[in-house]
Amino acid sequence: PSPDGSSPETFPIENTGLKCNLKTLKGTYLFAGEILDLKGQPQEQSGMEYYDGKGNITGKLTAKFLPDTVYSNFSYTATYNVNSDCTGKIYNKGVPMADIYVSPDGKYYTETLIIKGAHASGIVSRVTKRLVYGLMPTDKTR
Repeated sequence: PSPDGSSPETFPIENTGLKCNLKTLKGTYLFAGEILDLKGQPQEQSGMEYYDGKGNITGKLTAKFLPDTVYSNFSYTATYNVNSDCTGKIYNKGVPMADIYVSPDGKYYTETLIIKGAHASGIVSRVTKRLVYGLMPTDKTR
C-alpha cells in the first residue's frame, strides 16, 4: 500500500502492448561494475558488448582481480535469449550466467548473475545500434 493506505495501481507489461524478442537487444552496450567472484573476492570490470539481434554477443572487457591480476581488453563471445515479456538470460557455452530484464526499446537492460557463489547486478546501456569496430568475433586480440 502507498503511504495514504490506498493500493497503488499496477500496469503489468502484458497489458501495455509492448513486446520484446531477440531483436530488442541489438547494438553496442557499455557496462561497468564490481562483482564478488566464486571465492568471495571483489573483481572490478568494465567493457562493451555487441548484441546482433539474433542471440549472439561479442565483447571486450578489462577485469581486475585482487590482489593485482588484470585482464586487459579480453575478448569473449556469449549468447542470449529475450522472451516476449522482456525477460531473458545470458549464456556462456550454453550455461545460464545471468537473468536479464530488458527495456522494450532495447536501450537498457538489468542483469543479475545466477552463478552459484558469485554476486553481481547492474544496468547495461546501449550507446549505438551499430557494431563498434574491434568487437568482431574474428578480432585477433583473443
